Amino acid sequence: MSSQEKKFQKKKKMIEISKKPHFGDVYEISRDEFISQVTNAPKEAFVVLHLYQTYIENCSLINSFFEKLAVKFPLVKFVKIIATKCIENFADYLCPCFIIYNSGKLVCTLNNIDKMLSYKISLETLQKLLISQGVLPKSEDKEVEEINKLKPFISPIPQKAQNKEDLSDEEDDRGYSTFNLKKPF
Repeated sequence: MSSQEKKFQKKKKMIEISKKPHFGDVYEISRDEFISQVTNAPKEAFVVLHLYQTYIENCSLINSFFEKLAVKFPLVKFVKIIATKCIENFADYLCPCFIIYNSGKLVCTLNNIDKMLSYKISLETLQKLLISQGVLPKSEDKEVEEINKLKPFISPIPQKAQNKEDLSDEEDDRGYSTFNLKKPF
């Protein structure tokens, strides 16, 4: 491939990246905003929802790391909500918990993130966990570098609640919480 073709391919990829939705921040949502902010997020973006409790130290630590990850990976939407404000009677022992969505569909629920990571929560271990789930790219350096070049030209999507819907939760046979979204008919 000639250098001219390489430049063209690189420019084409940067244009594609610039057209994708960009976030770059962590959004604290309410229960009423769940549908609009998580389920109805742009189809091209992964959404990582952190269910947390304010008194759990590892939850606070993850929230601080989310701030850094959101800046580093602006194509991923990072949101957080106090667990019991999202799901009534959500068991605190399941926190910190991630719920990952893509294209409006539940990808996975990861309870007890701190125990999954053997209590070694760091920016690096969270990043590796999200890479293992397919949320973050494996070769982030090139993508991050390209996104950073585009940052002066990209503004984040405004985050406003549009739909108010109810959520209910159930436990599956493994004890994991699942979500049933009640949609109006």
